Amino acid sequence: MTYHLKSDCRSWLAIGTHYSAWFSNVAETTAVTMRCGYGRARGYGHEQEAGVLDAVDRRILAELQEDARLSYNELSRRVNLSAPAVADRVRRLQDTGVITGYHAHVDPAAAGLPVSALVRMACFGPGCLLRDPSAQDLPEILQLHRVTGDDCCVLLISVASMTRFEEVIDRLAEHGRPSSTMVLSSPHPWRPLRLSE
Repeated sequence: MTYHLKSDCRSWLAIGTHYSAWFSNVAETTAVTMRCGYGRARGYGHEQEAGVLDAVDRRILAELQEDARLSYNELSRRVNLSAPAVADRVRRLQDTGVITGYHAHVDPAAAGLPVSALVRMACFGPGCLLRDPSAQDLPEILQLHRVTGDDCCVLLISVASMTRFEEVIDRLAEHGRPSSTMVLSSPHPWRPLRLSE
């Protein structure tokens, strides 16, 4: 499992979406992770603003989010473009940071971590959780987001038992006041980004 900490929340297209989008079900398809790209990229005989997606880019991203294992030949067939042109576009989307990686969705409960919770941390100053990389590296922390408001950050945690959850909360309490909300179910465990035309 991987998790990411980004102090610049603008880099995440998914930031601010419903917390239920943080969860993942077991799936036979792999997923593509995306974020906003900045800067300029050259392609198709002209310069194009990185992060400015045309209709073909959006179709490619839609297909890859459904199944990132698609071959360039199959992807080219679905978007009505040649395989070399599709490969060039995918490389540009990777180089500009729109596509940030490929991974499999794993259901924590099916993998032996049935207890999940959202934990809000009220911590400030030198003891802040965000200032302690070792605390952020706890394997039970699947996601960590710095947020606005009274809380410093919000974490998604999955553990094997309530005993282990208590231990993690005690560890987090060294940095501030944790406030947890147990997850009962996730009606929308994950959904692809729907990019407007």
